[in-house]
Amino acid sequence: MLKQGIKAILASSLLLIGGSGLAQTESSMPIYKLAAGLRVGDYHTGTVKYFFSDLMAVEGSIGFSFLGMPKMSVFVEKFHEDMFMPNFHLFYGAGLNFRARREWVYDNSYGYSYNGRYETRYFVGPSIIGGVEYDFSEMLNFPVAASADVRLGLDFPSAFFYPSPGVAVRYILK
Repeated sequence: MLKQGIKAILASSLLLIGGSGLAQTESSMPIYKLAAGLRVGDYHTGTVKYFFSDLMAVEGSIGFSFLGMPKMSVFVEKFHEDMFMPNFHLFYGAGLNFRARREWVYDNSYGYSYNGRYETRYFVGPSIIGGVEYDFSEMLNFPVAASADVRLGLDFPSAFFYPSPGVAVRYILK
């Protein structure tokens, strides 16, 4: 059942994000095809971004929080043409995240008590992302892109909503 839910969320993301992009004429802007790097924020992750068309990309990330809790995310992103200056892009998207969180659980087996323990709980849910990216390849004569984004996630089964700002630097592979 979880696998079907994941497929449904990713398919919906593709339709919502991609629908507007497919109706537009694609630009001939020089966007890279594949880049990999690191993202620093509340979770530190390795990240890979792959453009499957001029303005549409898939981004995947996997990493850990400060407390060593794992997190994985997959996003489908829609890019806009150059904004304000060449190689500066606004993007937004939607996707799915999986993460673990340590929570304090009170031990109430003997009545009201301050005794308890930490438990690791696992969550899955939809996320949205928005941010800006700049491709420094022409300026630095080195294939690197940097982005700043905010990811808003909703965890299930707890219905916990959380923002996740971060900054990423990626080496452009091709």
